Amino acid sequence: MTDISPENVARMLDGVTPGPWHAAGPPWNQIIYSSGENRVAFTAHSNGLDDDRDIATARFIAWAREAVPALAAERDALAARLAEVEENLVGVCQREAASTVRWEAKLDAAEAREAKLRAAAEALGALPEGYCFCSKDRTGDDRKKHEPECAELRTILMEKKS
Repeated sequence: MTDISPENVARMLDGVTPGPWHAAGPPWNQIIYSSGENRVAFTAHSNGLDDDRDIATARFIAWAREAVPALAAERDALAARLAEVEENLVGVCQREAASTVRWEAKLDAAEAREAKLRAAAEALGALPEGYCFCSKDRTGDDRKKHEPECAELRTILMEKKS
């Protein structure tokens, strides 16, 4: 493959006849000019076997004098933009990583608070079936009949426990 590195393109363009170039002449004698009568190159030809190709080849050579530097400049601009995007992406990733660490710390704190709440609720007797911490102020059969009042708390605590 042709070396299209910035260094090699610059080296290949160094000292080249300034452009723009153009091709002219009969198909069997296409000449590449830089200006007026300043000939840059004479192209080979197909001995009349493919005049269209001979003309197209000469036009391509003339076109390449301006196109190669323009494409190299475009490549350099895109490479600079890519470096900028990569730098921005690194910043975004670093911010997101820091945000993730903060959310993980918040989650850890919430889980620790939940564990304390569970332990406190269990210590008050909220988990055994038919009895809960609010039963202490109830008397007789009422201690078991109010069960629906604490059923939701018991369900949540049991789900989290498993």
